[in-house]
Amino acid sequence: MEVPNIFMNQTYTPYIVFVYTIIFFLFFKNFKSDNIKILACYYIMFLVSISNIIDKKIFLSLFMFIFYIYNEYLVDDEYKSKIINTTQDRIIDTLYFIYKYKFVLFVISLFIISNFFKTYILDLKLVGIFISFIILMYISHKVATNSFEVNKITDIYHKLGNFNSFNRISKNKSLIITDIEDKTFYIRRNSYTLISVDYLKHKMKDLGFTNIFMLIKYFIKKLGLNNSLKGVDKIRGYSTIEMQLFKTLSIKSGFNNRSSRKIYELVYTSLYFKGLKRYLKTNYDKVTDKYYKDYILNEYNKCVPMIINGKYFKTIKTFWKKEYYDLTDEEYFLTVLTFSGRIDINKLSYEYIKNNFSIYESFNILDENLLKQAINNIKETFN
Repeated sequence: MEVPNIFMNQTYTPYIVFVYTIIFFLFFKNFKSDNIKILACYYIMFLVSISNIIDKKIFLSLFMFIFYIYNEYLVDDEYKSKIINTTQDRIIDTLYFIYKYKFVLFVISLFIISNFFKTYILDLKLVGIFISFIILMYISHKVATNSFEVNKITDIYHKLGNFNSFNRISKNKSLIITDIEDKTFYIRRNSYTLISVDYLKHKMKDLGFTNIFMLIKYFIKKLGLNNSLKGVDKIRGYSTIEMQLFKTLSIKSGFNNRSSRKIYELVYTSLYFKGLKRYLKTNYDKVTDKYYKDYILNEYNKCVPMIINGKYFKTIKTFWKKEYYDLTDEEYFLTVLTFSGRIDINKLSYEYIKNNFSIYESFNILDENLLKQAINNIKETFN
């Protein structure tokens, strides 16, 4: 009995050719950038759509399936599959890439040259093709010129220190950094960004707000969309320590692309730290909530930059020539204030700190004489 050859079947051949073509471009080694690979696939689908040899719904579904497998299982990123390893997280990851590569806009461009659109809106096929091509060119420009680049999950993982052995932060330093940077840090168990219910609940309680609208208004002011807050009042109360750490570890270029950066941080901070906790639990015995939080705080102190009068110092050690845990509590208090560039070195004095930052609970644990000495130390080191 003769076995049917699907390659000779006119019904299946176009689909097989399409699948192989997409796979070829996704794995084509000369295309080192994923941006170029995706754009190449878009142009292939655009040509296929014009020719009408394959049903659009089918080839879009095929592309999404291939892209999902490629992005979640076959991409050159060893630790991605170990950390982003649940179905829900992989779907979120794929949805982010749909946003990043403007796939919805691309689908709209294909819809313009569909039979439905030609019949009911545009009578001229060439007009629809022209409009669709203009949209594709716009997508190409936005994707190809996007300066926002991030590190692989593997690179981020390797930037972190040894989970099994690290210097756990002292009680006083823990109070200082959470008091200034993120009061909800230890309270939140499994939430890592400001859009989690856990974070919002504790933030409202901390600020004494009775409804979500008061909190939204507060965030708008913090983001600088309202000019009523100036100088030291514009503190980083709208971000979490995990978000700030992930931003420091992950962003390769395009830091000033604020919208892309914020969306990326909101999506991947949670994906990464939830996934990292799951991964560590399979490899270590002592992954308690407190231990994991201490680990994150240790890495944050080792990685976060100091900003003094607009000048960046890559890490605390870069500035002080010693690790954060070797600083006095008073030096550490001043250091944490520099994380968001809050202090003016030219105005720095005990009275300046007292007048502007005594609102913090942790200020009360500082010794006045030691704080004055710490102020002299930071000024001498800076100069």
